[in-house]
Amino acid sequence: MKKNEEIIAYKVFFKGLKNNLDGINYEIGKEYQTTSDLQYMKSGFHMCKNPEDCFRFIRPVETDVDLALVRGFGKTYGFDAGYKSYDDTLGYIYITEKMEILKVLTREEILDLAIKMSPISLKTFLDLYPITPEESDYLKDNYIYQDVSNVFGNSIRTASDLIDRYQKTCQKKGKSK
Repeated sequence: MKKNEEIIAYKVFFKGLKNNLDGINYEIGKEYQTTSDLQYMKSGFHMCKNPEDCFRFIRPVETDVDLALVRGFGKTYGFDAGYKSYDDTLGYIYITEKMEILKVLTREEILDLAIKMSPISLKTFLDLYPITPEESDYLKDNYIYQDVSNVFGNSIRTASDLIDRYQKTCQKKGKSK
């Protein structure tokens, strides 16, 4: 897909809104434009439709990150990114000619997005985004899809089981916050 359109999506940065491709520290509310041809993983502004997909590019389990809500506009490419995603589809990514950072999401706002994710999206989120025991309790208490047995079979029956399992995995790896 190639067209001029405006999209609202998510973009992950290293802490301080530093971009992994160009090393620039970006600012909220400022518009940016690339002068290069748009190329996947090389130029243009990359952003994802789903927040959990962003964490495949800069992993919060490995470094401190900022997750931002961004507006992409001008020349825009949208496509499957070429990696198998959590629901056997390819993750959807946009590359745009222009970008504005609308806001940096707080941990609370990120968790509020997580409580609305499908069970499989939540699994990906939990695998990539380290959470505290208190945040784990918040997810268990507020997660919308409480019965996840149809998705994961007999080994995981409830959202609480899912969250506990991935929280323990992150703690064993020393990745929980």
